[in-house]
Amino acid sequence: MEQNARAGIYNEATKELNLTQQHLEAVPTDVINDYGGCTEYLDLSRNRISKLDWIYRFDRLKVLILDSNRLHEGHFRQLKKPMESLRVLILNKNDFSDLHTTVNILSSLFPNLEYLSLHGNPICPDGLELMPFCHNISYEYDYYRTVILNSFNKLKFLDHSSAQLRHISPSDLAQEQARILTFTPKMLWAKMKGFLPSKTLNPLPNYNNENNGQHCGTIRKLSVSECIYKGTNSEGNRFISNNDL
Repeated sequence: MEQNARAGIYNEATKELNLTQQHLEAVPTDVINDYGGCTEYLDLSRNRISKLDWIYRFDRLKVLILDSNRLHEGHFRQLKKPMESLRVLILNKNDFSDLHTTVNILSSLFPNLEYLSLHGNPICPDGLELMPFCHNISYEYDYYRTVILNSFNKLKFLDHSSAQLRHISPSDLAQEQARILTFTPKMLWAKMKGFLPSKTLNPLPNYNNENNGQHCGTIRKLSVSECIYKGTNSEGNRFISNNDL
């Protein structure tokens, strides 16, 4: 697991740590020691995450992407105290199956969320015929949306529409569809930080017994063409409207 983790990418300029598709069940201890104190954006998409207690070591974390990890409500019950720094939580394509339980857990753990996405979970109905959504639940998207917005007072964005419209009719939701853009969490992060992504990225170092957990600085610079992530491993949130940017 540690060998795979070393293949990740840390971007010092934007405070981003990319550990997508590493077959991880948790963030390795040596990675936490070296990057937990300086990472603000963490992408763990397409892993096998089943342990989440490491999250408190990332005390500056603002963006967490956990797409396609088969996570469910029970995994988040492991966490016992709020993480107030987190602003963006992307949980697309997981296994959350009970709407009210999910909302109660996430709202208590992440009270300051501004962006939340739950595409492709069993709790998320098909509101605008935008895939992936679940078709096998009894309630409509408007009910799902209302339950979530009533629990997250600071939410600006939910799935594919602006959360600032606290009460939105089906016809208004249909109009939102016309404004949907293809968008990635990295672009959202750049917007939040007020800068474009850096053209240099730092690979994670090779760990050995001489390391003392002080690797938040530059290790080795690679050009964009050498190491920037361009694949589809991080689904992120692809449905953000113009008004949300």
